[in-house]
Amino acid sequence: MATIKRIGRPPVYTDYVDLQKRVDEYFDACAEKDEFPDEKGMYLHLRCFKEDLEAKCEEGQPDCNEFRRILKEAQYMRESWLARHMVQDNKRANGCMNALKQEQNGAWIDRPAANKTQSVKIELPNGMSWEAFK
Repeated sequence: MATIKRIGRPPVYTDYVDLQKRVDEYFDACAEKDEFPDEKGMYLHLRCFKEDLEAKCEEGQPDCNEFRRILKEAQYMRESWLARHMVQDNKRANGCMNALKQEQNGAWIDRPAANKTQSVKIELPNGMSWEAFK
């Protein structure tokens, strides 16, 4: 019986060290041009799809924790870039804040969620009652 070879793309970044090197190259290139290191641009630079790397992060995959760490660090670096530029340059503030609200850039919120309730517990000293406040 003949063995069938798998046809299709070879696995992307089987070694997390190679991935780290390419991610660092991307962020360095963006820093040289003072460009925002966006997520899609990173995946284009890496020449792979987001889903391919997310599959490498699934539990049970070799080095899944290292792949997760690299992608999370890239997210933090994008978030940091936006936050710093937001406060350093007033002209960029609104654009940076809008980008920070996107999930891939930190998912910031500028007001509390409407469905969250807050409560305050006031404990009165012994012998005091609410009557004292009327």
